[in-house]
Amino acid sequence: AKTNAGLSRWSIQAGSFSKKENAEAMLAKLQKQGFPVTLQAKGNIYRLKIGPELDKQRAADMKKRLDKQNIQSLLIAE
Repeated sequence: AKTNAGLSRWSIQAGSFSKKENAEAMLAKLQKQGFPVTLQAKGNIYRLKIGPELDKQRAADMKKRLDKQNIQSLLIAE
């Protein structure tokens, strides 16, 4: 049984890369802007994840900041 039924955490996938160097470059760029970003590696795929954030609006606002920079991202409920 879920103990926090109805609660969601929100995260943003801010890129998926096949080259680790490209993922690390974007990671550094986002960190400089103050995003709480982490790099996740699975096989030869490197994904950047921002969050998690409990407030959906704050997560959506972060996604808008990425959109303004033409950084394709996905808002994900966890």
